[in-house]
Amino acid sequence: MTAPTVPQNGFASVGDYELRTGVKVPPEMTDTVQTWLNDTSDIIKLYLGDCADEVESAYPDVLTSLTVQRTQRLASQPAGVTSASVGGTSVSYGQNEGASAGLYPSEAELLDRLMDATCCGEQNTVPGLGELGVGWGGPPGPDEGHDTLWVVAGRPRPWWR
Repeated sequence: MTAPTVPQNGFASVGDYELRTGVKVPPEMTDTVQTWLNDTSDIIKLYLGDCADEVESAYPDVLTSLTVQRTQRLASQPAGVTSASVGGTSVSYGQNEGASAGLYPSEAELLDRLMDATCCGEQNTVPGLGELGVGWGGPPGPDEGHDTLWVVAGRPRPWWR
């Protein structure tokens, strides 16, 4: 492996990528792969918010694996390609709309679990709540009451969503 000129500023290095995937990164791709790893780390740090330091110190290997896994997914699907065929062999890729810009729900759920009471306290998750206003044919006047109905639905979500 050639040392990248792009510095590692995230959870994984090109060496981590090679070790965890078994894929030898060609020297001309080291900067690209390190940039992808850094970008993925930034997305994860943004998701973790104020809990990033606690989660990183408690679960560094999990964050490295998640970073490598997401980066490998990005690297394995050519941009803009949904299928390719050569002779009798055909390969189809998922649509992955938005996957390059965000996390899969399973990845977000894993990060939510890492931010549980062990790291950031239970106050970080609240039941999914929505507000539904009930009125009598228009907006309430200055002397009229307004009834509010709270609906509890969905899995617990981080408080900042």
